Amino acid sequence: MELAAQQEPRKKRGRRRHTEPSAYYLERREAILDVAAALFREKGFGGASIEDVASELDMSKATVYYYIPSKAVLLAMIADRAMTRALEKMAKIREIPDPVTRLKELIRHQVYTIAAEPWLFNVFFDQKQYLDEKYRERLRSKERRYLKVFIEAVKACVDTGALPPRVDPRYGAHAIVGMTSWLYKWYQPERDDVDQFLEACLALVEKR
Repeated sequence: MELAAQQEPRKKRGRRRHTEPSAYYLERREAILDVAAALFREKGFGGASIEDVASELDMSKATVYYYIPSKAVLLAMIADRAMTRALEKMAKIREIPDPVTRLKELIRHQVYTIAAEPWLFNVFFDQKQYLDEKYRERLRSKERRYLKVFIEAVKACVDTGALPPRVDPRYGAHAIVGMTSWLYKWYQPERDDVDQFLEACLALVEKR
C-alpha cells in the first residue's frame, strides 16, 4: 500500500511588516541626540546622565531608553552623526578633476560643516575617548576614509606642481584637517566671520 505524499501546510500570506522607523520616531530620536550632545558638551560624558536628557526634553527616563538603549550607544550615535555629516558630499568633491579646486572644495566643506554645528563636533573630538571599543573602531574606519580623500587631493596638488614637492601628502592632509577642525574650539557665530576664516585657509593652498 502506497503512502500518500504528505504536503506541507501552506503558510498564510500576511501583510509585510514595516521595518522603517516612522518620521515621528526619527524626529524624536534626533531631538534626543541634539539635547544629549549639548549636555555632553556642557557637562562632559561622565557628568551628564540619561536623567538629564529626559529632564531637558520633559520625557520620562523610560521614554528616552525606548529610542536609545544606553548612554554608550547615545554617545556613539552622536559621534557617528558628526562623521556622517563630514562624509556627506565627499564622493562628489572627489570627482573634481582639477587638484587645486578639489582641495579648496574639501577645505570649504570641512569649514562650513563644522561651523554649522560646532557643538556636535565638540562632542566628537572631546568625548569620543569614552566610546566603547566596538564603536571606536567603526568610527576610526570612517575617519580613515575621510582623511584619505584629503591625502589624495594634497598628493595630486604636489604631483601637478600646485604645492611644493617637499610637502608630504599625509602630513599635509593632517595639517589641513587639523587646522580647520580646531574651528569647533573657538568659533562663535555672533563674533566670528566663518567666511573670512575660510578665505585665510584657502589662501594657504593657492598657487603662487
